[in-house]
Amino acid sequence: MEQKAGYRHGDVMLLPAKITDELGQAFEGAVAIPLVVAHHNDVGHDHTLRSDGARTATLNGVSYFDIGANAYLNHPEHGRLQVAAGLYEKRMEEEYDPFEQAMRQVID
Repeated sequence: MEQKAGYRHGDVMLLPAKITDELGQAFEGAVAIPLVVAHHNDVGHDHTLRSDGARTATLNGVSYFDIGANAYLNHPEHGRLQVAAGLYEKRMEEEYDPFEQAMRQVID
């Protein structure tokens, strides 16, 4: 199956990633999901990834998802988004705050 270009679901992005030896080692013993992809304490709207066969790993502070099949990203406001099998890197949307003169994470 050909992997998609990536997915955006509110402030969460899943972008295609390539496996490396270091990332492969990070996936050893990885936990099965469902899991919370993005937790927002302020608003309580979590992005949750559910799948029949997926693992998660973190390498150098970056979260990765190895998705097997039947995966869905859920959110109370954005609904449910089907995600194709593949290896993805999670990124969070950021915006520039001109008053603080700094980047900050967008929270939806």
